[in-house]
Amino acid sequence: MGYSSKDNYNRKSVTDDINNLKIDEISMDDMFNTDSLLDLLDEVSSQEDDLKKAVNSKTNSFVVKKAEEKTEKTAEKKEKEEEEWLSSLLDDLDKVQAEEKKKAELFDINNYPREIYSDAQLSEIKKGIDHNVDIRIYADVKYSGRQMREIRYGLERNLDVTHYANVLFRERQMQQIRLGLQQGLDVSSSTN
Repeated sequence: MGYSSKDNYNRKSVTDDINNLKIDEISMDDMFNTDSLLDLLDEVSSQEDDLKKAVNSKTNSFVVKKAEEKTEKTAEKKEKEEEEWLSSLLDDLDKVQAEEKKKAELFDINNYPREIYSDAQLSEIKKGIDHNVDIRIYADVKYSGRQMREIRYGLERNLDVTHYANVLFRERQMQQIRLGLQQGLDVSSSTN
């Protein structure tokens, strides 16, 4: 693409205008003073660093705040879970203590009055307590002392006494069923 003489005239005119431009107050050297530019660059750089620090500080503060909030929420949640666990544990402890108290009352021979139980029955109840068996199964006035003894013998041997803990069985029948259970025999036909 070629340039016309008109284009050359326009360029020359602009160049002449620039050369003829008179700047009274600021010389070109002052305008582009290297020291001033370096100072300006340092100041801009310093401001940029300050701005970055401020942004980082705000960002760090925000991140720290969010982390603290999350930690606080986690701690609150953990504390709540621990409180629930402790409450549940205390409830279970109360239940166990109530059961133990009830059991202690049940296994207290003084809770079985002599006016109701015979000496033989009280003796079997006492032996059951001493041998740590569940006397609730047979500590009933409907069983004779000998029937209680057969049931106690079965409990001490970890047998299923439900096969013969029946007031309708006499002591000798209970004994035979117990001996059969001890030998591993099927006693279901004799208990029906």
